[in-house]
Amino acid sequence: MKEKLIEALFKKYDFEHEVGVKPTYIEKVKLLKSDHYEHGKELLYNRGIFLIASGQNRGIIDDEQVTLGSGQYVIIATVHPAECKTFLFDKVMKGVYIDLDLQRLQKIHSLMEKQPPADPFKTPKNVVTGTMNEEIESAFNRLMKILLDPQESKILGDNVLDELYYRIINTSAGEHLLQLCCQLTHFSRISTIVDEVQNELDQEINIDDLAQRANMRKANFHKKFKEIYNDSPIQYIKKIRLNKARQYIMFDKMKISDAASRVGYESPAQFSREFKSHFGFPPSELKNQ
Repeated sequence: MKEKLIEALFKKYDFEHEVGVKPTYIEKVKLLKSDHYEHGKELLYNRGIFLIASGQNRGIIDDEQVTLGSGQYVIIATVHPAECKTFLFDKVMKGVYIDLDLQRLQKIHSLMEKQPPADPFKTPKNVVTGTMNEEIESAFNRLMKILLDPQESKILGDNVLDELYYRIINTSAGEHLLQLCCQLTHFSRISTIVDEVQNELDQEINIDDLAQRANMRKANFHKKFKEIYNDSPIQYIKKIRLNKARQYIMFDKMKISDAASRVGYESPAQFSREFKSHFGFPPSELKNQ
């Protein structure tokens, strides 16, 4: 059923001949389609849940072999730049991407009579995959069905999203989301700071200030940050800035100088040097892609 529903959605939203993401009648819910091959390119993952309706690919993300296909889902628990070393698309991948809503997640968690405990000292994975059980697939099909109608989306959307969050939380993959529900976990506090940083890239970012905002000592903040992101805070923020600028240039067709300024670079020359050092090619080549 989900294969037919996703095709109906792509036709409804005039998305049959495009790739990327497409907004729907429900805020924070998008259609997603990928059909290309990536090699050695860093991709910026935003927090969310990707439910796959059709297609299949095989690849390696962050040194872990991943096979994704119809009936599976991907949880991206925190904003994460990851290198996609190999991605072979056996079939065009189509599905629905739900931007992670922390308020909804915390609401569902608080209503659960038996709340699975979150270990404050456990560092969860940034990206984790799971296979839909019968309950998740049923809720996913209902979500796709109501997305075909603006009135049903408006009236029924919240309830179906609540159910999807609840069903996913109660899986082994969903356990990683529990770390975000508990403000006592290092993962939750640092992830919250990272979310805030996304809106401050054009400003000067002080690491001491970030540690203070996370209510952590500077040394411990550095240690836990690196455990989560495999980078120091400075390295991570630099990656985020360069990846964001890359997206602005590629997808928003922004001028290189404007993209550089948008992510906090005062000198376009410095931006170009650091961009080439990080990606292996100058930003001007993006205009030809």
